[in-house]
Amino acid sequence: MGRETLAVRKDGTTFPIHLAIGHTKLPQDDIFVGLISDISERIMIENSLRHNEEQLKSFIQNIQSVVYRCLILNAAPMHDVGKIGIPDSIIQKQGKQTEEEWPEEMERNQ
Repeated sequence: MGRETLAVRKDGTTFPIHLAIGHTKLPQDDIFVGLISDISERIMIENSLRHNEEQLKSFIQNIQSVVYRCLILNAAPMHDVGKIGIPDSIIQKQGKQTEEEWPEEMERNQ
């Protein structure tokens, strides 16, 4: 049993501790023992876990938006890959390719 509180270092800075006090009764005396544990690291880890949990909750709540953005971001660089080596006259042409244009393009990309 114990409690969490703050302790003060010699330089005046404070830090979190767990303070536990034990008691024993002897025939002529009462003996008290105090145990102090520095819990700075535990508090830091708990805060980090809490922050990560909040980020995960936010991510889960916004998953559809994130997936959509990922799809767009991943697709954008691939958009122009198929255009490599294809003449602008064919890429910018309105309508279907003629029979003369189609075989020429197929041969170039095989």
